[in-house]
Formats: sequence, structure tokens, C-alpha cells
Amino acid sequence: MPRLAARYAMLEQLLAEGTRYIFGNPGTTEQAFMDALQDYPQLEYILALHEGAATGIADGYARASGHPAFLQLHITPGLGNAMGMLYNSYRTHTPLVVYAGQHPQKGGSQEPILAGDVVRLAQPLTKWAVEAQDAHEVPVLLRRAFKLAMEPPRGPVFVSVPANVMDEEADIEISPSTTIDTRGHPDPAAVDQIAKLLLDARSPVIICGDGVAESGGQAELIQLAETIGARVHAAFSAELPFPSRHPLYAG
Repeated sequence: MPRLAARYAMLEQLLAEGTRYIFGNPGTTEQAFMDALQDYPQLEYILALHEGAATGIADGYARASGHPAFLQLHITPGLGNAMGMLYNSYRTHTPLVVYAGQHPQKGGSQEPILAGDVVRLAQPLTKWAVEAQDAHEVPVLLRRAFKLAMEPPRGPVFVSVPANVMDEEADIEISPSTTIDTRGHPDPAAVDQIAKLLLDARSPVIICGDGVAESGGQAELIQLAETIGARVHAAFSAELPFPSRHPLYAG
């Protein structure tokens, strides 16, 4: 088990998760992370001039690639600037792992500039928000973050790491997060019952959402709609569960 500073453990964990890009807008509380990043040319940093733009780019990458995007923000104001776009990611169940720095754990009573309770700020728009307390926790929390971001319903998670923790060393194990296949098969009798109801319906309607696109089920949905002659409505969705030019598409 190698002995690593938390800053390097974080980057090693990103590699273990298959991360290729880091999206963000850094500041002084993320300096240790940015310094260590120079030793990892296989990780490309995508710099945005505003946190909202960085969040939007990360959101688009995650949705297009199907892989959680790693987003780096600058402490309290940076997270605050990203909240509008983070709301969109939360509503559309986009898998984001959001990291923000924090002032050293000692000295908080001095009210350092830009300080704030980033965990509480992130909680309403994330599945899980946490702050690391020591170097050993950093890769453990990141593994859990990547896992939770991809577990249905997918969505953003948040990890804060104080500056002094980033400088700490510990004996750290790096391993990729585990995933659980949550797909299942419905009861055959229930499927037969639903099929009969649809076939007997005089004016069937299908209301679909992002789950169709996320599971790659567009072709099956088209086949079902054409078989029973159902109008198809898309509920609030970020993807395209049904082709908008199809004659059965009703908006």
C-alpha cells in the first residue's frame, strides 16, 4: 500500500475511475490539486471562465459519454456561481462528481475570506455531500462519490477537501469504485396483462422520459407505439426518448 499525499491520492483515484477530463475554474484553495495535476499529463484540464459554464460543459460531457464528469469549483463563491447549472444537472439526473476546496480546518473561527459551509450549500442539489477529514478518507470518499453518481437515479455528488488535508500523507489504497447492475425483468404475467390493456385501448397514449434514452430503448419504444398506434408524449426530459419528427410524436 503506497504512502501518498492526499493531492496525489485524489488524482490516482480519478485515473482508477477512468477519468480523462477535469472541468473547472480553480482558485487558491485548490492550489495543491492544480500543482499535483502537472504530474498527470493523462488528465486534461478544461478551463472555463465561469463556474456556470464549467458545470454546463461537464454536464454535456457526462450525458454524451455516459461516464461521470469530474467538476472542480473554487470554495464557497465558486460553488455558489455554479448552482444554477447544478440545478439543471440535478433535475436531469446527470452524473457529476463535484470537488471544491476548503480553507484549512484550523482557523475557521477567524472567518477567512471566501469561507463557508460548502457541504450545506451543496446538499439541496446533490445526492450526497461530504467533506474529507483526513488524507486516508479522500480516495474512499471519491470511490463512493463515483458509485453514487451512477446509481439510479443518477445525479451530482459533492466532495470538499480542506487545504491542510490535501497536504497530509497516509498509506492509501487506490482501487476503482464498484458498480451494481440494477436492471431487472418484470413479471411475465404482469407484462401480458399490460399488453392486453394496450391492445384493447381505443386511444392509447405513451408518456416517456429520460429512462428510455438512458437504457437505449428508443427503438423498442418506436416499435411499441407503431404496433398499437399510440400517441407519444415526452415528459420533462433532457434526452430524446422519441424522435420528434415521427408522425406519432405529440410533443
